[in-house]
Amino acid sequence: MSKDIVEQAMKFSLSVAAQAQTDKVDPPIPQRKAAEHLGISVSTLLRWRARGQGPKGFKIGGRVKYRLSELNAFISRCEDPSCTGVTSDE
Repeated sequence: MSKDIVEQAMKFSLSVAAQAQTDKVDPPIPQRKAAEHLGISVSTLLRWRARGQGPKGFKIGGRVKYRLSELNAFISRCEDPSCTGVTSDE
């Protein structure tokens, strides 16, 4: 194998390991649980996502998931007195 292929394989392995560690500490949670955490309905969360507002989510296997850390960061942004409502990420 060439040196470039070995380096790419090592970088990929490290990124997979880092993601696995993140998943242990801050596991992805489904929309329903995310909506409950925020105290809103799933339909509101879906509407915010469609408009590009609200917390950042991501898809796994076609299903939208959220990280608890992102939900808490979103809540913190909304607690800011300058917040005028639902905001997109900076």
